Amino acid sequence: MADAAAMASQFKATVRTGTRVTAIEPDRETLRIDGESIAYRGLCLALGADLIHIPVAGSAADRGLAVNDLGDYTAFRAAMGAARRIAVMGARPHRL
Repeated sequence: MADAAAMASQFKATVRTGTRVTAIEPDRETLRIDGESIAYRGLCLALGADLIHIPVAGSAADRGLAVNDLGDYTAFRAAMGAARRIAVMGARPHRL
């Protein structure tokens, strides 16, 4: 399983798991975590979601995956194998 340190290295990012963001200030590009103010250049909030099973037919219809944590991400990467194309379905991104 990938851990936060491995993901941080792979994506050249700071990964903080299990934390609570108490405020986001997009005009200042800062957020607050447990009273600490942190500046950011790019921000990805992985909030998690439940997988919605879309009624589709075909040879891969039963292989839908949700990626909400490091364990899910590890399973996703393993399932991709040598695939060159995947379909990503989800809600449109939310802007702050």
